Amino acid sequence: MDSAGNESPINTLKSGSTFGPIQAIDNIPPDPVTIVSAVDKPDDQGKTIIVSWTNPNHAEDFNHYAIYSSSEPITSLKGLKPVLLATKRDVIDIPATDGISDLHQIGVYVTISANGANFYFAVTAVDKEGNESVLDNSGGSVAGPVKAKDDIPPKSVFLIDVVDAPDDDGGLST
Repeated sequence: MDSAGNESPINTLKSGSTFGPIQAIDNIPPDPVTIVSAVDKPDDQGKTIIVSWTNPNHAEDFNHYAIYSSSEPITSLKGLKPVLLATKRDVIDIPATDGISDLHQIGVYVTISANGANFYFAVTAVDKEGNESVLDNSGGSVAGPVKAKDDIPPKSVFLIDVVDAPDDDGGLST
């Protein structure tokens, strides 16, 4: 349209003045997950780690968190596959453990293969288009090393029947 209000006709030929349809593509990943921590789950028989973080993703197109595990420090996701995919319904509230902080954390229980071995964890956010956040540049998206341990003592022994062996001058009990 020109300044006098004249409008040119629409040219519908292949080289004309229209094109489309146009579809927007979401290729922007979510913000990195930060302040990730990993601790042994207390009062269990081991093989469970609590992986938690402080910044829940509130993006409209958020889909899930991807949790990665390795026996080596994690500096890149290359070659790693998630050990767990967690939606907002899968995460749990993690209370502050220092007794003073009101820091709100969410997290998941991750089952690992062995007690007593070092494990490292990384957490990323993934949106509905499959865009995955990168690891935080300052290392806040990773945690470890952490070891799971069996910290439940065996059941108590309730009855022991001890009998002195005869003719040993008190040296042997059976």
